[in-house]
Amino acid sequence: MSVSPSQSADYYLSLAVSLASEFAIDAVERDHQGGTPKLARDRLRQSGLLTLIIPREYGGSGESWITLFRIVREFAQVDSSIAHIFSYHHLGVIVPHLFGTIEQKEYYYKETIRQNWFWANALNPLDRRTAIAAEGDIFRLEGKKSFCSGSWDSDILPVTAIDQETGKISVLVVPTQREGVELHADWDNMGQRQTDSGSVSFHNVAIYPREFFGSQAFPAPPFATFRACLTQLNRPPAKVLFSYLMIA
Repeated sequence: MSVSPSQSADYYLSLAVSLASEFAIDAVERDHQGGTPKLARDRLRQSGLLTLIIPREYGGSGESWITLFRIVREFAQVDSSIAHIFSYHHLGVIVPHLFGTIEQKEYYYKETIRQNWFWANALNPLDRRTAIAAEGDIFRLEGKKSFCSGSWDSDILPVTAIDQETGKISVLVVPTQREGVELHADWDNMGQRQTDSGSVSFHNVAIYPREFFGSQAFPAPPFATFRACLTQLNRPPAKVLFSYLMIA
């Protein structure tokens, strides 16, 4: 993962400015309506920006986090919900890199490119209502998570769950459309109504070995805390715009 901007950064920033101008046309109307910003999400899919920070050796753009955050700021100036969803996508994309094996990292990077996956977020380790247990050669996931940003119209959900054998927090990923995954349209927020940050329930969901990254040690090793740092950097652009809207 790169932290230094490349020579191609100007191209991606120009693309983001163009997309932001499109999002601005009906951003206020869409926020009043709530629900899933399907057309805007599809424009992100078509743009190629979903693979922005995936390293070049896996087929991605290999761009820097600096470039990504600049793009998030461009989006946040006109539509903080899109900025929120877009940034959480990238925070999901790096989960296998941070918590998985080399083989898992490579697989999920390459599949994200091949299938143009849109990642979401169901990690929220403070919500400890999810549990995972081994069942033969697979695992079973049960429970519920709150604040699952971008879950509707997503392809992959990173999840944390309590390992019933060890009591430790485990990290895993699951396809959003897998049997037993239930999305709830219960995001009733004041502003940013299109982040799709409702809850998700898991009913005896099958989790296969490749999708399970194991129990995590706490305190976490330094590299695994990288995502938490990025999350804090990710929040200000969208939150500042939200504050301005509330003041207005």
